[in-house]
Amino acid sequence: ICRVGLALKLFKQDTGSYPETLDKLSPEFLETVPVDPCTGKSLAYRKAGDGFLLYSLGPNQIDDNGKPIDLLAKQPDKDFDIIWKCGK
Repeated sequence: ICRVGLALKLFKQDTGSYPETLDKLSPEFLETVPVDPCTGKSLAYRKAGDGFLLYSLGPNQIDDNGKPIDLLAKQPDKDFDIIWKCGK
C-alpha cells in the first residue's frame, strides 16, 4: 500500500493529477504494480475529489468499500480494509 501510495503521489507531482488506473504507474513509477497481499488480486483504487482512496481488502478478503479499522473500539470490527486515503 505504501509503495503504491507514494508512486501515486509522484505521478501527481509529475503530471498534475492522479491516474485513472494503477497500471499507469508502471514502469515509470513502479516496475510492476503490486497485488493485494490478502487476495492476490489488484489493489482497490479510485480517485476521490482531489485525492484518492487506495486499499487492500484486508484479512476478511471482502471489499468493505475502504472502511478503516476502528482502533479505539473496545472490540474492533473484523470487517475492515487496509487503506491509504489521500485528500489532495
